[in-house]
Amino acid sequence: MKFRMKKLKNLLFVLCMVLSISIVTGCSKTNKQSDTYKNYVQGTLDTNFKGIYDDYTKLTGSSEEAAIAIYESNISAITDDFLTSGLIIDPTEEDKERLRQFAVLLLEKADYRITEVEKKSDSYYVNVEIRPYVFYPTLQDKLLVKYSELSEKYIDVDIDSMSNEDYSAYIKEYNDATFAIMEEVLNMNQYEDPVIIPCAIHVTDYYYKIDTNDYKNIYSTVYVPIE
Repeated sequence: MKFRMKKLKNLLFVLCMVLSISIVTGCSKTNKQSDTYKNYVQGTLDTNFKGIYDDYTKLTGSSEEAAIAIYESNISAITDDFLTSGLIIDPTEEDKERLRQFAVLLLEKADYRITEVEKKSDSYYVNVEIRPYVFYPTLQDKLLVKYSELSEKYIDVDIDSMSNEDYSAYIKEYNDATFAIMEEVLNMNQYEDPVIIPCAIHVTDYYYKIDTNDYKNIYSTVYVPIE
């Protein structure tokens, strides 16, 4: 079915803009040192957002291939969201590669650092300071304006009657406009004030791991969602 620009305005932000990044927690032999837990959380976040694996593989015993798979799954989550939401349509191979490179850059914008490790009673907490990245709300505003302009341009055009050549040009105009705005917003580097997310470390005689709910909280904080 050929895509109609006017319909996109209703479809566009059905997409959940909080990244559906896979939550993968590691485990290892217990070493009750705060630096170990700090490095573990740092390494886990670096694996997911930066594609940096050394600390993660050392502390969890995971292979580099497994760590790369985590990072690649996050890239795929972003690219899939842009494709399934209709933000990029009928992509060429060039479009797919452009979108992949964009996903890498978006992941790199994640701004986090470990501030301290606290022990409360018998529990350890790794505090993660995050500057939430303002991307999706700004993208929404700018894209809605652009798509409104394109809708007006094609309001009297019967898309279904277009020749293949004209339709390809129509799709290219739309995708190029989307990419241009995505890249414009990415380069704005807008962040909110830092927030601290305490991340509990569950420790047993055999392993330690990040609390799953705290892990989700980290991910939902890294990027400011659309309200």
